[in-house]
Amino acid sequence: MKIFPEFNFSAASIHHFLCVRARVLGVLSTLLLAITFIGSLWWPLEITTHFIVFYACAGLALAMGQFLLKDYRWASLTLVTAAIHFAFILPVYLPASTTPHPDAKPIKLLLSNILSNNPDHQTILDLIKAEDPDFIVLQEVGLDWFEELEALAPDYPGYRIIPREDMFGLAQFTRLPIEKVENAFQDKHGVPALSTTLTHDSKPLHILNMHTLPPGNAEYAATRNAQLQDATDWANAHDGPRIIIGDLNTTPWSPYFRKLMAATGLKDARRGFGILPSWPTIFPYPIQIPLDQILVSPDIHIHDIRLGPNIGSDHYPLIIELSTGTPES
Repeated sequence: MKIFPEFNFSAASIHHFLCVRARVLGVLSTLLLAITFIGSLWWPLEITTHFIVFYACAGLALAMGQFLLKDYRWASLTLVTAAIHFAFILPVYLPASTTPHPDAKPIKLLLSNILSNNPDHQTILDLIKAEDPDFIVLQEVGLDWFEELEALAPDYPGYRIIPREDMFGLAQFTRLPIEKVENAFQDKHGVPALSTTLTHDSKPLHILNMHTLPPGNAEYAATRNAQLQDATDWANAHDGPRIIIGDLNTTPWSPYFRKLMAATGLKDARRGFGILPSWPTIFPYPIQIPLDQILVSPDIHIHDIRLGPNIGSDHYPLIIELSTGTPES
């Protein structure tokens, strides 16, 4: 009696083995696409919607492999699925519909989740000095950051630092005149959010600086969604140029992100500039995802938006130049 069965390593058997495995992956790709439309039904489903870029690239590679295996029917199905995934990505590459006002005065913003336990403080300070932004938003500001950040005050007289022991400390700095700054939402979720009204081009510019909870469990996901609803209410309660900026722990492909955009009429500042994945720095592209967001009202024109360098955080900074008062396009 043979203890181990004989394995058939013929070309036909290997081809069958590869085709079956590829079909299973193709079915999985189709299921992930379907989840994109029902991600709001359950919080773990919504998390899967953030990785569409990876699904699209992996699906394209899988379809090419199936074509090489001459499994044409399944290859076509996988290719269609990948194409739909790519269709979700396409809007961030389409040019924006606005044009700058001829008398516009661009301003530069810098957003960075600096990581609460990041020991490398100097790199972000050097970046701020090199970029010389007009408005700075820093998130995950730990208690040990306070003194070094306060040293920015001479260059940015309008500042607020709220350091915390957890991951939700905030800081912001500006050289633009401030009309009003207040704690938005009365800290109802246990984390701060700042609502600031600046004067730019002799007009008010409203900015909401917020960091939502990561949707890692049902409670946190529900709180994150409530925070996004608060951001929606804030945007709809203000007139004129508005910006929501921060680590929103969601991506453009989440149903909750799409809901926020539809309810406010805001636009993704990335549009026309690409995906700009900001998290996590330790992963390669296309597994990285754009968690850090800058959402702007239609009367704001984006001149440029780009990722900053690695500052020792798990997030890349975002640097954006914009102007208000766009003419009709």
